[in-house]
Amino acid sequence: MKIKGFTGRLIISLIVASPVLYWRGNIVDETTRIDVFFMALMVVLFVAGVLLAWLLNPLFKR
Repeated sequence: MKIKGFTGRLIISLIVASPVLYWRGNIVDETTRIDVFFMALMVVLFVAGVLLAWLLNPLFKR
């Protein structure tokens, strides 16, 4: 099954990322250095996923 279009890939990536982001947002204890590291890592991976979806979109390959 192929997903066509930037919007489709973006929606799929958001659906996949939302439980992880929800779980990370519900931590109410002390925020340790490793928590901050993982939060920053997730932001970097999310941005990389969006960029990858944009680069793989055939509409931008002209």
